[in-house]
Amino acid sequence: MLDSLRSYIVFSGLILLPVFSAAPPPASANSDETYRQLRGAGVAESFVAEEIVLKRDCATFRLKKGAVGFIAPQMGKVTLAVFSGSGEFTLEPVGPIEQTYIRRYQNAAKFTQSFSKAIFVFTDDTYAEIRASAKSPGQDATLPAILNDFRGRLRKRLEEPRSWMEAMTMSESMDNMEAEVLSGLYNPARPAMFNAFLQGQDFKDLRFFLRGQGALPDMPSPEEVALLSVDPGENNDGILYHSHLAKELLSGAPPNEDKRPVQAEKYTIETHIENSRRLSATAKVEFSGLLDGERVVKFGLLPDLRVSSVQDTAGTQIPFIQEDRKQDGSLYIILPAPLKKGGKAAVTIAYGGDKVTNDAGGGNLYVGARTSWYPSLNSFQDRVFYDLTFKAPKKYTIVGSGHKVKEWKEGNLVCTQWQSEAPHAVAGFNAGIYKARSVDDEKSGNRIDGFAATELPDYLHGAPGTDAIAPSSLLDQAMSQTQASLQIFSYYFGPLPYKRIAVTQQPQFSMGQSWPELLYLPLSAFLDGTTRLRVLGNISPRLNAFVDEVTPHETSHQWWGHLVGWDSYHDQWLSEGFATFSASLYLQSTQKTPQKFLQYWERARKDLTEKNAFGLRSIDAGPIYLAYRADTKRTPGAAQDLMYLKGGYVLHMLRMMMADTKTGDAEFIAMMKDFVESHRGRNASLASFAEVVNRHVRPYMKISDSGGMEWFFYQWVLSTDVPRYALQYDVTPEGDGFRLKGTITQSEVGKDFAMLVPIYIESQGRMIRLGRQLLVGTQSKPLDVKLGFKPTSVVLNANHDILEVK
Repeated sequence: MLDSLRSYIVFSGLILLPVFSAAPPPASANSDETYRQLRGAGVAESFVAEEIVLKRDCATFRLKKGAVGFIAPQMGKVTLAVFSGSGEFTLEPVGPIEQTYIRRYQNAAKFTQSFSKAIFVFTDDTYAEIRASAKSPGQDATLPAILNDFRGRLRKRLEEPRSWMEAMTMSESMDNMEAEVLSGLYNPARPAMFNAFLQGQDFKDLRFFLRGQGALPDMPSPEEVALLSVDPGENNDGILYHSHLAKELLSGAPPNEDKRPVQAEKYTIETHIENSRRLSATAKVEFSGLLDGERVVKFGLLPDLRVSSVQDTAGTQIPFIQEDRKQDGSLYIILPAPLKKGGKAAVTIAYGGDKVTNDAGGGNLYVGARTSWYPSLNSFQDRVFYDLTFKAPKKYTIVGSGHKVKEWKEGNLVCTQWQSEAPHAVAGFNAGIYKARSVDDEKSGNRIDGFAATELPDYLHGAPGTDAIAPSSLLDQAMSQTQASLQIFSYYFGPLPYKRIAVTQQPQFSMGQSWPELLYLPLSAFLDGTTRLRVLGNISPRLNAFVDEVTPHETSHQWWGHLVGWDSYHDQWLSEGFATFSASLYLQSTQKTPQKFLQYWERARKDLTEKNAFGLRSIDAGPIYLAYRADTKRTPGAAQDLMYLKGGYVLHMLRMMMADTKTGDAEFIAMMKDFVESHRGRNASLASFAEVVNRHVRPYMKISDSGGMEWFFYQWVLSTDVPRYALQYDVTPEGDGFRLKGTITQSEVGKDFAMLVPIYIESQGRMIRLGRQLLVGTQSKPLDVKLGFKPTSVVLNANHDILEVK
């Protein structure tokens, strides 16, 4: 499942179309006078800076010698400073994970960087602090140019970011810095913020954020402090540091905090799809205040969708901020009065444009901007009810998330209304010239509605073997896999709160996604093995495996990501890793032999432990906890490997550890159903998942003083060690049986790394678990067992019970 930070990836079959040319914005856009003054302010005064030190949490800024200028105050507060001269920046990381990670960039205990230019944007007392130490007024003709250059770079939006960092800082949901400052000016109850943008000696675009509402809200995550280096295509590109306040960490304060200023309550959206690429819509968004005094509210909306008006509940036009789509065009709405904590508000937003739907040919529409086709608040964090109405040319079938409650016609338009059966974290739709089929599944209690195009997309026209192939004629493949997946996952995880799942085709060949009650499956998922061979010939084993696994993976996201969400990016493996694990359950349950199941985990093991072109392994890029931050120039793809594959292995290892020769998966199933029920409609974290696991831990798993599984999660989620195992053994006759003697060795791990290593014996083609051996650190232990028969072989980890290096 994709998220907005990775939307810069271009998938096969995506057709780039001309940009919609919007009409000039109405008077209420960008018309707030304080905002306009902030947006255009120049250097109003300047001073000599010499040995001025600013301390911000774990960072220190030393202005050794130079000139510092300030813009004029707004609402009695100066909010921007520009520096030219000689400066030094130092950051001393707090916490073992961050201390280890920052060494990758400078191989030192703390990060240091000289800088010659800097911009400081703040709502705290930085002006007074600098002004108290600055000397008599001094002139520096370069300060205005530095400010203008900074604004030009910070306001530039990229259509095709070159890296994940550029996607986050210069793409769809990028900050409008003046709007962020305005939020603090209009709400003094907001924690003060401090942002520094440095032109360093080695790090040319270094950004330090200290924001009480979360340093990187688009991740999302509650940490208040971050250090970023924007250097696409180079080794320095990445989030160098991201952590809670040092005082919180040192005092042991709880790390998970709710940083949302507002909370969505309900969406009522009417969307008119005018043609294959343009839509217009109105969205009524109801929300409540979580922070007292909030006035400026940021919405997630694709900047290519231009807002024409915003109204309050009385129909009065209210101001909003949306700069040009090629600039920092994120949407901010300015409420007429401060919103009280717990208070309710509603706005109706009218907007339109393109870049949401693209025509891939053959009646195939590609629906993009899946979290920003409507003005959203806190995507994947809030769970609310959606009421969606779509109006489209009658040739199209629209499939919305939720259940269809009404259908009618208006002239040449077909209209449908969809409502969510349970609160959703996000909403979406798919569209095309479809044929449909439905099936009711008694075992899972779900109805499955399938939709596939009647023709192939343009990029496949003329390809060998495609004659007379219509995806809609192959609906059985995707629907039968979805039906089997729902049955298996309902058995293991419990029932879903909604009773209908839509299985829809999208034109991409190798990308799937899941929205509540709505699957976007790639075209390849609708091709059975025979058709696949005819169209593609002998394709790679990896693509074949993807087709086998994509439908169960995306189906399982109805549980992992939607029914149960994730707290922050650190915890997103609880969605993607669990979906990876779920696909293995599907393979094991639907295949006559364990071959594909075992190959699945072996492939995951290799992807995690084999070295890339730089001689590095994904498992060494960082712990699962780092998630997206593990992706660097030297470890491309490591984040996905860690969240999907290693995250999946974590759950697989728990299952194997809990498996019983008599009761099978009974204990594991009870644990997973407990996890779902205790988090139904909520977001989960590593800590909350561990609490559930600890309720079901089996006696032999209690190998630490705590009596819980903290040892396991520390090793596999917060650390990077992966063990290597070796087994040496002999089987000799003894009396009326046989004696198995040998040695089991664990190596390449820290001294406290502990695992229960399973030992299997093979007999008559069956693998029988003989027992488990606890190994701690680099350790060897003897194996001495009397057997009643001679085994064919003795092996460790016969079911890939433990992620290991070979």
